[in-house]
Amino acid sequence: MAKNSIRHLALSPLSGFRCKKEVVPEWGGSEVVVREPSSAEWSEFRRLSLELLGQQGAAGQTEHAGLSEEEQGRAYRYLDAWVISRVVLDPSGQRVFSDDDVDMLCDRMGPVFTRLVNISMDLSGMFQSPAQEAHAEAKKD
Repeated sequence: MAKNSIRHLALSPLSGFRCKKEVVPEWGGSEVVVREPSSAEWSEFRRLSLELLGQQGAAGQTEHAGLSEEEQGRAYRYLDAWVISRVVLDPSGQRVFSDDDVDMLCDRMGPVFTRLVNISMDLSGMFQSPAQEAHAEAKKD
């Protein structure tokens, strides 16, 4: 591979991110690119989490500041919608959703969106699924 080709690849907009192509049958078989969140997006996600869900406790767990289950559910859906708006791209690498779409996405949040959020979180390596956590715990024993 020529040096210019490597340079071109390394300087492409998504080169600094882990990405995965995903076919979404529920969207007419459309293919999207899901990427991991950027460090700036992680910072904003954390700020939004604390704003929506309450203060962080001593053990690093979020204390829900007296929110009802319905309010907590809405906050979690909003956070997922916010992530979706940032990390779901079309095949050319352009965002599918804008910041203005977050409230609408929140109202339509379902298994398809959850699957895409999970892909992004898996790519980031920041969170583990319950199965991954159980496997890691079993390895400790």
